[in-house]
Amino acid sequence: MKPTPAASSKSGISDRIKSVDKKTGALYGSLLLFGVLFLYFMVWPAWFIRPGLRTKIKVLKGKMSTAETLLKKKPELLRRREEYLEFIGQVKTRVYGPGESSLLLGPISKLAEESLVTIAASQPKTVDGKFPAPFDTQYEGTLYEFNVEGGYHELGRFVSLIESNTKLLRVQSFQLKPRDEDPKRHGASLTLSAVSQKQA
Repeated sequence: MKPTPAASSKSGISDRIKSVDKKTGALYGSLLLFGVLFLYFMVWPAWFIRPGLRTKIKVLKGKMSTAETLLKKKPELLRRREEYLEFIGQVKTRVYGPGESSLLLGPISKLAEESLVTIAASQPKTVDGKFPAPFDTQYEGTLYEFNVEGGYHELGRFVSLIESNTKLLRVQSFQLKPRDEDPKRHGASLTLSAVSQKQA
């Protein structure tokens, strides 16, 4: 009985394997190992690892460039910080302390006396709205309405003294009311706004 083609093929492969000596097997094994190592150390990093590394290096270079720029600007930033802190300190000294804004009549009367202006009436007004957060928890506004009498130049001096006050005191509105019976003396109504710290 003749062997089938499949049996002959298997037999031929088996004979070839048996005919391979140890040196040839070691050579094939070395080539196979070299191929695996080449794929692992050369192909894999080149196609899969290096692109990721390039991205990380690019990000790192960007961070280093930003840090270098900030380092160069450090003296200027420190100078500006000192200026800002000084400005904030000056603003805080101009704010009225808790409860001080309710005693505005005294300081305003003194300014009126210096300007030769007479205060006919005064009354506090309700403040609409409040400071934006987070300043609403620290500061509050106060409005006072005054009716005064004096000459044109005296009234101008009075308003100027209020506006140049060291405290945060400003003229919110001003209305001059000339008098026909005494052209040299006028009436005026003005609303003053002040900023003060809230009671703790």
